[in-house]
Formats: sequence, structure tokens, C-alpha cells
Amino acid sequence: MCTGEFTNNIPYQQQINRSRALHYLSFLKKQITEWEARNFPDTPDYRNLLGMGEEMGELFHAHLKGEQKIRQSATQTKEKKKDALGDLLVYAVNYANKNNLCLLECLEHAWAEVSQRDWVKFPKNGTSE
Repeated sequence: MCTGEFTNNIPYQQQINRSRALHYLSFLKKQITEWEARNFPDTPDYRNLLGMGEEMGELFHAHLKGEQKIRQSATQTKEKKKDALGDLLVYAVNYANKNNLCLLECLEHAWAEVSQRDWVKFPKNGTSE
């Protein structure tokens, strides 16, 4: 569940942008949750993981064929990537919701850790070697 809490000291404009993102994410989460309940009632959370895996496969496929420049135009490649990534996010929202997680908080948590890594300076582990 998204609480809107954020412990880091962030500038006012970023707080406003975060608030808007949180509001919009809550709006989408509600729509996605209602859609899933109507179309796939009683879906266990692991099905969302399976869906995420399927969409990753579609994203891999679109990227590979785009890189190989076969079976699709550059425009089709971009559309297929956009579709797969969007579907992946829908599944991620559902999975997070069923596990009482806020996707925005998960992203912020991960970014707080990842952004501290410097792979150029510390090529062995990103942080100290």
C-alpha cells in the first residue's frame, strides 16, 4: 500500500512531483485491480509473476528481432517493446497490490541503493572495490 511517506530529505518540487506520481499510480492501481477482479476473479499473486515472465519473453523477442533487423520494422519494434513493457508494469502493479507493496516505494528503495553504486570507480562490486 502506498503511504505517501518518504524519509529522505527531498526538495519541495520533487515532493510535489512525487505526490502527483503517487496520486496517478493510486488511480491506475484502482483501475487495474478492478479490471483484474472483473476479468480474472480470485487470481493468485503468482499468476502475475508468470505474466511478468511472459511479457519479459515478449520484450526479449522484440528487442532481438529489432537488433537483428528481421521480421519487423523499427516502428514495429518500438511498438512491441512499448506493449510488452506496459503489460509488464500492469502485472507488477497487480503483484505489488496483492502483496501490500507500493510500486513507487519499491522503485524509490531500489534506486536509493542502486544510485550509490559506482561501477567505474569500483568495478568489482560497485561500492568499495
